[in-house]
Amino acid sequence: MAKFEYMERAFSSELRPRARLVLQVLVLHCNKEGECFPSIKTIAAKCGYGISTVKRALDELVEAGYIIK
Repeated sequence: MAKFEYMERAFSSELRPRARLVLQVLVLHCNKEGECFPSIKTIAAKCGYGISTVKRALDELVEAGYIIK
C-alpha cells in the first residue's frame, strides 16, 4: 500500500484523533516495505504529545489492526 493510501485510510477511520496523528507520523517514516522504526520519543516530538499518550495511541493502532509491534 502506498503512503497516500495509508494516510487516506487514517483519515477515514474511526480512530481517535491522537491515534490518527501517530499513524500519520508512522506513515511518514515507512520504507517501501511498509516498515518503520521511529522511537517513541521521535513520535512524541513530531506529534507534540507525551510519551504515555503515544504509547496509548500505539496500543489503539495495534488493537484496530493498523500496526504490528
